[in-house]
Amino acid sequence: MTQFNIPLSCPSCDGRMYVASYDSSLKILKNRSWQVCYQCGFERETEQFKKELITV
Repeated sequence: MTQFNIPLSCPSCDGRMYVASYDSSLKILKNRSWQVCYQCGFERETEQFKKELITV
């Protein structure tokens, strides 16, 4: 699993966010990533965030 900071604030508490992701070694599993807040633990999938950006 990899983790890195991103320049976005949490929509729930205005805290700092980071992205956590994992790369599956099995080809049948999809690689996943999600955004997590350091302070309150708010989570959202990165794919859902991308969909929200496109619809705005």
